[in-house]
Amino acid sequence: MNNTVFYLMSEKLSNYAMLSCPGSQPHNTDVCPVCGGIYTSRINPIIQTCFEGKKEADYFYDSLFITHLVSPQLLNALQEAGITGYYDQKTDFIEWTDRTTGKKLDIDGSKYREIVITGRGGYLTDLEGNRIPYCEKCGKIEYFGLYSYKGFSTDDWDGSDMFFLKNWPGVLLVTTKVKKVITKNKFKNIRFEPLKEFQFT
Repeated sequence: MNNTVFYLMSEKLSNYAMLSCPGSQPHNTDVCPVCGGIYTSRINPIIQTCFEGKKEADYFYDSLFITHLVSPQLLNALQEAGITGYYDQKTDFIEWTDRTTGKKLDIDGSKYREIVITGRGGYLTDLEGNRIPYCEKCGKIEYFGLYSYKGFSTDDWDGSDMFFLKNWPGVLLVTTKVKKVITKNKFKNIRFEPLKEFQFT
């Protein structure tokens, strides 16, 4: 069992703006023939982005295309700290609108960069190191029955500060080093939950 402390990094949401990546952009959708899991992947590596809401933030996430965006300030802090497990790239910004009225806002969403996660962990395990049940075909975890678990870990981590697991697509896990950088600088719209204390709800 790995004893390193890992955190789930996610959005706080609240009244911050929300990121949406239009489903109309070219993409592939695959369905696992065994478990029925649906996987969406884009054809163009550069993601199209839209935002709704007036309140800017330092971090945004879209689950459809597994897209993590960061502000220039957050990206700079990650680079200065030598955080590993990602590379950054530009996005194709479409528009930023008011969530209530739908009117376009004069906010430049092109300043946000996508961080593409290259770090990898193994499979999600319980705290004793036993792998959580997963589909043998696609690797996706079987959520049914996981509500009885509290606390998780992973095997076969590559040592990166930011990483994905083999059987938990899109969920961003980070090390204490990342958490310290973000909390020290008080970046907005980010929360952390220790993986060893996480419980499905």
